[in-house]
Amino acid sequence: MPTCTFRFKIAGPGKGGPLTNRGQSRRSSDPPTLTTPVLNAQDTLTVVCEWGGNRGNAPDRLTGHFVISAVPSVQATQEAPSPFLNGGHYTCYTTQIAELSLAAGEMTYPFAGLTYAGGKGGKYELTFVAEADETRTTLTTQWAVDPEFDTSS
Repeated sequence: MPTCTFRFKIAGPGKGGPLTNRGQSRRSSDPPTLTTPVLNAQDTLTVVCEWGGNRGNAPDRLTGHFVISAVPSVQATQEAPSPFLNGGHYTCYTTQIAELSLAAGEMTYPFAGLTYAGGKGGKYELTFVAEADETRTTLTTQWAVDPEFDTSS
C-alpha cells in the first residue's frame, strides 16, 4: 500500500508554534515537480515529526491531532468534507499517539496515518497539531501546520 508522508520539524522545546514543512514523499514514479500530493484508493496519508532539540528535552511521545477539511477554495461540486470514512461516516477529526523513535540517527515521531478508500475525489487540507505533554514541567506545548493534498476518484 503506497503512502504519502508529510515530514515536519519541531525546532525543539519552547512555547510551541508552527511546524516546519520538511516536504512530502510519494511514489518514486510521481513527477518531482508534484507539490500537492495526490492520494489514490488504498493510499495512506502519514505524518512524521522530527525533533530538532536534543534527546534530553525530547518528549517520550506526541499526540497528533488530525483535522481534515475541504480547502477554502473548494469547488461547489465537491460534497465530501473529508475523503476518509469510518463505518460510512466522514472522519474529519482524529487523534493518534506516536512514540519517540531513535532510528537512523534521527529523533522522530511516526504517526500511523489514515487510509483513503477511494471515491471521494477532491481537494483537502490537513490541519495537523502535534502536542507534547511535558510532564516534567506540567506544561502542554503545541505546534501546528496545515498542508493541502488532493485525492483521486
